[in-house]
Amino acid sequence: MMKKRWICAALCLALCIGLFAVAVSAVGFPDVSDPEAARDAEVLRLMGVMEGDPSGAFRPNEPLTRAQFCKMAVVLMGQDDAAHKAASRTIFPDVRASHWACGWVNVAVTGERAFIRGLPDGTFAPERAITYGEAATILMRMLGYTDADADGLWPQGYLNLAEAAGLGGELALAANASVSRAQAAHLFVQMLTCRTKGGEPYTADGKFSVSDKETTLYSVRNGKLTTNDSVTAYDMTRNLTSDLFTGMRGYLVLDKNGKVLSFLPTYSGTAAASNAAVMIRADGSTDGLDAITGGRTDYTIVKNGIKIGAQHLREHDVATYDRDRNEITVCDTRISVYYESCAPSAAEPLTVRTLGGTEFSVLPEARQSVAQFKPGEEMTLLLTAEGDVAAAAGAGAANVPGNALVFVGADGTVRLICGGKLGKTLSLKDVLTNRDTMLGCVARVQQTEKKRVTLLQRFGGSEEALNAKEGKLGKHAISRNVLLFDKGEQIAYGELQNTDVNQVQFARLNELGEVDILVLRSGASGIFCYGRASVEEMTEDGYLVRYLTLSYFEDGQARTLGPFRTSYMVKDGDFVEAMYKGSIFSKVTVLPRHLSIPASSWIGTSAINAGGRTFSVSPNVSCYNLDAEEWMPDLETALAYGRDVTAYVQDGTVRILTVKS
Repeated sequence: MMKKRWICAALCLALCIGLFAVAVSAVGFPDVSDPEAARDAEVLRLMGVMEGDPSGAFRPNEPLTRAQFCKMAVVLMGQDDAAHKAASRTIFPDVRASHWACGWVNVAVTGERAFIRGLPDGTFAPERAITYGEAATILMRMLGYTDADADGLWPQGYLNLAEAAGLGGELALAANASVSRAQAAHLFVQMLTCRTKGGEPYTADGKFSVSDKETTLYSVRNGKLTTNDSVTAYDMTRNLTSDLFTGMRGYLVLDKNGKVLSFLPTYSGTAAASNAAVMIRADGSTDGLDAITGGRTDYTIVKNGIKIGAQHLREHDVATYDRDRNEITVCDTRISVYYESCAPSAAEPLTVRTLGGTEFSVLPEARQSVAQFKPGEEMTLLLTAEGDVAAAAGAGAANVPGNALVFVGADGTVRLICGGKLGKTLSLKDVLTNRDTMLGCVARVQQTEKKRVTLLQRFGGSEEALNAKEGKLGKHAISRNVLLFDKGEQIAYGELQNTDVNQVQFARLNELGEVDILVLRSGASGIFCYGRASVEEMTEDGYLVRYLTLSYFEDGQARTLGPFRTSYMVKDGDFVEAMYKGSIFSKVTVLPRHLSIPASSWIGTSAINAGGRTFSVSPNVSCYNLDAEEWMPDLETALAYGRDVTAYVQDGTVRILTVKS
């Protein structure tokens, strides 16, 4: 173990001194080396329009047949069901019902959007290579053009239409030239960017649409797609994983239900933080940045969402480059974790799982540093602004210390703060954590053991005044990209001016001296109730775990909440005020009690005198029978049972009464 730790420390030193570049994986079809062809093929693979052979190969240079092209077109049009229904009849003698493409060909020649015809001899020639003239004709007809629009000239009339629409791109094929699989993919992807005859985007009669807003794709994992401007991951129509578009800018292709069909990149370069990652080796150093900028030095540096100068770069920061914006994106998030598991193997980890099953994608060249560790060990993950692992190093102050912050929402959701924005939600499944006492707070997160994650609340509420209208906290300006939290929820910058609270729980300053994280009232929201605690302690995986069950009386009947895991130190039988939301007790307070309330202390049934004070009795006061250990229906029944009464008071009001004979 000592030897392994020495190796890890040496690795970390090498990373810090020598810098490293992390090339983005272009996981797609293994036999497609041309980047543009790989992108085109991947767009269609995600849509289900084009697949590889049984071995996973795409065979980009192989000619595409007429039958294969028809199937692609019919699938893109969303006519799969029609094709299956049409597969039982024979239209062409060489495409009988037993032919694999029968349904697809039949829809192509007879459907609502028929776009191809048979040959003069009555056959279809399904296995013949499709020509560029035929392919262009099919696609232009799908866009709503007719023979009349082509001046009755075939194929030249349709080729002219295709050129005017920008369909062919730089293919420059002759009309009778065969079309390869890669070229066909390019034509179909080009068509998605073309306008129909009516001037509208192509939508296959409303079966899909291309989003209006350009975005940066962060990840496609197991049927979930995330972008730089999405709070939560988009659901995809197919359960797929892809690394090819990571970091590229483009548009989402959405089905009619709002699920993602595919991603349409807008240019050949990659975008934010994806084509390479470089770790800063020393404070203020720009060494190695030219390796990812192609030698350009006129770039802008953005760290955690704000523009900075090179002097604000710090050792262990992770830098990535967006060619489109000529922008270096810098992230300083490092998270110290217990290495739980990985996939597919510890020797070649594409993902690692920590923090109760939270999955982090590992950039290709970071896999070597991650592979120095094995599940069951501690390590620090250095993250890009997108939350991907750029490197792994030994944990702790002697190596690379963690500094990751999280925000715990009012509902108990824990989200990582990364790159100046809220990032992924931490799973925290089956781990011990104290998040129920941290609702609405910003906290440091650390994991040193398999089953335990510790949150350390960050304090530092400024004593200076908050001037919401001027956007200042004392003398410090509030950054326009500030992360703002109030009462357990994130709020927009514009909402700050409508805030009438001057209470600041936590404020953090960035490199420019501006406030970039501001927590106002933690104010964990939820539902209040008053009841009796039942606490059970048990050992799970060697740890002592506390579960709280709350019994209470509401709407004329006894109810229970829980058992929920808790960090609150209440005892079995305590009467408490509790606030809950979902499956979390966000607040548990033991109620003060006033013993032996005699009959003479009562002022009617609305107040009591005790200890020289007068307390009002809540109209909804709950009454508990200590003899029977059960809730009683009302105050009248409780007082009729016995006069040995104990009152439990909160905020000057009697919330619970207990009685016994």
